[in-house]
Amino acid sequence: MPKNRIITAIVIWLCMTALCANAQQTPGTFVEIGGGMSISSLRFFHSIKPGFNAQVGIGYTPFIGQSILIPIDSVGNARSIHNVLDEHIRAYLFVSYTSKGETQVKIDNVEARGEINYFEIKPQGRYYIPLTPFYVGGGIFIGIAASRSLSHNGKPIRTVEASDYYRAFDTGFIAAGGGEIGVGSVRIVGEICLEKGIPNVSKTSTKKHTFAIMLNAGVSLTILDKHFKHY
Repeated sequence: MPKNRIITAIVIWLCMTALCANAQQTPGTFVEIGGGMSISSLRFFHSIKPGFNAQVGIGYTPFIGQSILIPIDSVGNARSIHNVLDEHIRAYLFVSYTSKGETQVKIDNVEARGEINYFEIKPQGRYYIPLTPFYVGGGIFIGIAASRSLSHNGKPIRTVEASDYYRAFDTGFIAAGGGEIGVGSVRIVGEICLEKGIPNVSKTSTKKHTFAIMLNAGVSLTILDKHFKHY
């Protein structure tokens, strides 16, 4: 094997080792703040619109208890489901401000740009892959339009009200994947997230459903390092 490939393989291995050293999850309650860029469409990659999103959320390691045990070997050793969940499962509730829309929509024979900015509530679960800093997750979102606009060359279109063209309510599914790296007392989070809306957000005869891909970065802070007590 050439020398440069050996060096590259060693560097990659060292990086992965360093990441995995920070990968172990701890039980508790967390606050996560983040945001990033996005691309969205109302007709699945037709007239793609660049946008942004910002979010804050609270995460919690589920508590089931230590009385239920699962076997891990033939000798009889066992681990509690509580401990397994501590390491790999976390539930989140996010609140976000998300920009969605389309860049090409015809209004009175004029090519316009449509934008819907949503306040969204996002219940989401994450599964942290063992021995890695990575996770996969999913959930749902419920969105209410904070603003709706139709514009041409940066100027609002006066002949049609955006509220008469776009509906205010949206909801759908979330799929996400990312990773966390510990840096001192905080964790740096990076994530790619897909949102797919279910209802038709258009009030015209053309069916339109929100679709967005988001690249987010943020920080996660521990606010409680133990479970809430259950009595």
